[in-house]
Amino acid sequence: MSEDFRQRIQREQIRLAMEQLPTMQGASLFVALVLCFAVGHVVPHVNIFAWGALVLLVSFGRFALYRRFDKVRDGSFPAGPWKSAYLILTLISGTVWGLSAFLILPADNLEFTSFFVLVMGGLTAGTALSHVSIRFASTVWAVPALIPYAIRCAMLNGRLGSIVSLLIVVYLLAVQKHAFSHGRFLTSSIALRFENLNLLEEVKRANDSLGREITERKAAQEMLGQSEEKFRLIFQTSPDSIIVSRLSDGMYLDISDAFIGMTGYTRDEVIGRTALELFWNVPVDRERFVTQIRNVGFVEDLEGKFTTKDGSIRTGVISSRLLRTNQEELILTILRDVTERKMMEESLRESDLRFKTILQTANEGFWLIDNNTATIDVNPRMCEILDRNREDIKGRKIYEFVDNQNRVIFEQQIKSREHGLSASYEIALSRPDASHVYCNFNVSPLLNGAGDKVGSFAMVSDITERKQAERRLREIPSMLIEAQEEERKRLAAELHDSIGQTLAALKFRLEFILDILRKGEKNAAIRAIEEFVPVLQRSIEETRAIYMGLRPRVLEDFGVISALRWYREEMLKLYPERHIEIYFSGDESQIPGPLNIPIFRIAQEALNNTAKHSKAEWVDVSLSVDTNGIELKVSDDGIGMNLEQILTCDTARSLGLDGMRERAEMFGGTLAIESAPGEGTTVRAWWTSKAEEQTGEGKSYYLDGK
Repeated sequence: MSEDFRQRIQREQIRLAMEQLPTMQGASLFVALVLCFAVGHVVPHVNIFAWGALVLLVSFGRFALYRRFDKVRDGSFPAGPWKSAYLILTLISGTVWGLSAFLILPADNLEFTSFFVLVMGGLTAGTALSHVSIRFASTVWAVPALIPYAIRCAMLNGRLGSIVSLLIVVYLLAVQKHAFSHGRFLTSSIALRFENLNLLEEVKRANDSLGREITERKAAQEMLGQSEEKFRLIFQTSPDSIIVSRLSDGMYLDISDAFIGMTGYTRDEVIGRTALELFWNVPVDRERFVTQIRNVGFVEDLEGKFTTKDGSIRTGVISSRLLRTNQEELILTILRDVTERKMMEESLRESDLRFKTILQTANEGFWLIDNNTATIDVNPRMCEILDRNREDIKGRKIYEFVDNQNRVIFEQQIKSREHGLSASYEIALSRPDASHVYCNFNVSPLLNGAGDKVGSFAMVSDITERKQAERRLREIPSMLIEAQEEERKRLAAELHDSIGQTLAALKFRLEFILDILRKGEKNAAIRAIEEFVPVLQRSIEETRAIYMGLRPRVLEDFGVISALRWYREEMLKLYPERHIEIYFSGDESQIPGPLNIPIFRIAQEALNNTAKHSKAEWVDVSLSVDTNGIELKVSDDGIGMNLEQILTCDTARSLGLDGMRERAEMFGGTLAIESAPGEGTTVRAWWTSKAEEQTGEGKSYYLDGK
């Protein structure tokens, strides 16, 4: 007997006992009232009230147990706790009734004793019948209820009492025997009932199962017919080729119309022949296919080459299943021709590779954003423009790379993209070092296949140098005017310091000579004129130096080397304490004609600065020409200068530094100055071998010599 079956029997026993509980408890209360009334005039009222209270408490407890059980009686409640509670209350009830033998029984009155014994015997019989469904329940009540009566009778009524006591014990045993016998019968009946119910349920289940099986078999037959029809329709109408072949030798047993259209073979040309004969262009592909089918029973998306009737080689994707019939193992194969798709994919790969190569090597930046202005991707050139790495840019919004002023431009342009408009505009992007790079954006919306905007992409050009060149071009007119004024000022100063003073002296000398002649002192006048001739000669030389400095004739006639040597001689005349050396290497004929003037003017300005400001003793001027280009270098051992301080004030312009830089850049060259206090100064200008092809957009920078 299983535990579940035992629990079911015990639950039914408890239900039967609980059903008798209200009736039996009501009868017990009635009997208790009768006994109390009968002995009310012979037994102290205290005893009666005490015993009556105990009976009432037991009755309330058993009624409460019944009420609680009534809530769970139809469920699968645990039998053990309820049985224990029932037996405990039954034991208490029997004990209370046994106490009546000592509390309210007048043992010295034979009539009352006989009456009480008869009443207890009847109550015991009734209780045994009500408790018979639960094993030992009748014993739990009867023993504590009758044994006290047997003891009381034996103690107080002599021989007759002993006889009555013996009869009580015999009666108790008889009642218990009957209760046990009846209880076993009742338990067997309950078990038989449940077994019959189980049997009926099993029969019902078997009938239901048989009915379902018959129904399912009919449905299966109908579905099989429908499935066969569907398979036939799919087999014949599928755009993919369907093949049924034998696993052992690959012989074709059936093919669909799509296979005929795909390969060009007729059905008669295919049926009975093997896959290696007609299909597999590479035998190793067939071996790989068969191995996988044998190992796992299926193949998914296996790519292979096959040959059509006209000899062309196509690419197909195969999916197969192994079918086991009673006679042999078959392969159901679905073949899809993907030749055109593979060609398209290859073309797309090549196109994508070309596109990526263009983006990776383009001189323009590429910036791709989504509809939320977050960066999707950038190319290396864009990273260079922003001076950031790719991972630092991706995912960030474009507004993070501009200041507030340029953010407004971005916001206006983003609104234009929402209407599907392309545009070209200029904006300044911010770099991590807080510098700005000016860029030209050529922007277009990015659309998906449905025509919806999913983002925008821009080709970005760095136009910072162009902007700087435009700014310099705008500054050129004012710079030319300033240069003219500076040249006029310098020329005026030189005329004033040399020719002007000489002419003034000449005027005074002539007036002095005229006075002498008027006085008739001819010889003195002649001596005065002879003394003034060297002054006139020096004035002529100074005048010649001035106009030669403006446009040295030697530069046009003999070239820049001769011009530098001539200017050295002129400087030594003015500053005889200086040591100036000229060094040249290379072929002077390789110097482009337009570069002669910039080279001479830069050297001239550098020598003038050295003579006036450096307090140098030695000055070296070197000019070298080779295959890499042309380099001019003017170095001195003077007091040097603080370049940072010089370049942030107007001194740079007064020293002619801007003019030297502009002359170098005008022909694609670069100018650098190296100097520090107490370490002399070096002015270096160089032009590449293609300097004559430049258009004035060369770089310029200064070095502090540290």
